[in-house]
Amino acid sequence: MRVRFKNVIIPTLLACILSNCSSHSEPMPAQANSNDLKKALNPELIASDKTFLKDSKVTTENLKNFAQINNAFAFSLYAKLNQGDKVNIVLSPFSVQSAFALLYPGSSPTAEAEISKALQFTLPQTKFQDNMNAQMLSYSAMASKIGSKSSDEPKIELNIANDVWVKKGKKLQTDYLDTIKTFYNAGVRPLDFESDPEGSRKIINAYISATTKDKIKDLLPPNSIQPSTAMVLSNAIYLYADWAVPFEKENTQKADFKIEGGSTKKVQMMHGTRYSAYAETESYQAVSLPYTGDKLAMMIILPKKVGGLAAVEKSLDASSWTKLLASTKDEEVDLSLPKFDFKWGTQSLKETLKELGLKAVFSTENNNFPKLLEADKPDEKYFISDVLHQATVTIDEKGTIAAAATAIVGGDGASASPGETIPPKVVRVDHPATFVIYDTKSSGILFLGHIANFE
Repeated sequence: MRVRFKNVIIPTLLACILSNCSSHSEPMPAQANSNDLKKALNPELIASDKTFLKDSKVTTENLKNFAQINNAFAFSLYAKLNQGDKVNIVLSPFSVQSAFALLYPGSSPTAEAEISKALQFTLPQTKFQDNMNAQMLSYSAMASKIGSKSSDEPKIELNIANDVWVKKGKKLQTDYLDTIKTFYNAGVRPLDFESDPEGSRKIINAYISATTKDKIKDLLPPNSIQPSTAMVLSNAIYLYADWAVPFEKENTQKADFKIEGGSTKKVQMMHGTRYSAYAETESYQAVSLPYTGDKLAMMIILPKKVGGLAAVEKSLDASSWTKLLASTKDEEVDLSLPKFDFKWGTQSLKETLKELGLKAVFSTENNNFPKLLEADKPDEKYFISDVLHQATVTIDEKGTIAAAATAIVGGDGASASPGETIPPKVVRVDHPATFVIYDTKSSGILFLGHIANFE
């Protein structure tokens, strides 16, 4: 019997909130309730009549170089947000970059320079937007080619949604609308932030929840939208991916997971043997688990000793990540991996981004985004009031027996000589480990985190 299965569901969302200040404005009080959540499913959209760029000229090699640049930011952000080896974490650096990519073309020269340095947007504006467009087109094509109409067949579903929400009455710069339509197929949705900020917050949250199939809820907490809020830019990513080689459910058993500090937790430990890309150093083992279609994969990086996670993660950067991928070889791997399901709740990235160099964009003294919104008054200034991020991850073993058999038999590792037995590499994830979900073609990182604890 064929069974529908899921292995990884990771919705993540980042919202960048812009506010404005003017000595002539007097904010209206917030209204407590709004019943107009039906708008969340299809709010009014204002968009340029420019044609969305669907035929990218960016080469595969250029896209790999672009991914390398993005990975440098990914590890820098992760290092800042990492709270140690006792707390689970999952985030999408790609989501953070995507939200700022929407903001980037509307920036002042000072804001543009800051964003470029902090988020490592090292390419000129036009080339940067070309590469972001090519990257998103690549992910979209990947999901559509691997997807299946049958609920029984393995599939990948990867949805990326870019949205801009603006205070009613605010006028967008024409060039900005043209840019976000051309490269991101995005428009602007007006909401009544001034007279109904709480209702607007609920509309955005409901829209996000619908987009991510209820996996991301209440990203924007109460009072995050104020009458002075001018705009909210959001990027949502929803990933549903089936393993190329699923784990057999009957092999899952309770086992101990060692927590940093000496305690243990009973977990549901999956188990299976398969041919996988494998690498090993003095400090860790690494095994790559591809998803169906082999376009995306999860790399598990397991310290060789309990208590070694901090040292291993400290050594990770864009360069070491590239070297790790290059060093892998197809090996038979006897893998034990715990099922896990955790949420990294809404987090403000404001202070973290300040540490990375974003400072002027948060200042109320600067008009940081003159190319985005037209100022209503001569002294009106636009600035970022907060940047919010949320993600969840679920890993399990479910799959079809046929898919498991086909994948195990079809492993492309080197064959042993007659009479020779090569023992499999044993990877037992029974203590904290890092995971990276990445594009196997470009090595670009979509999600990054670690398993450290089980509540």
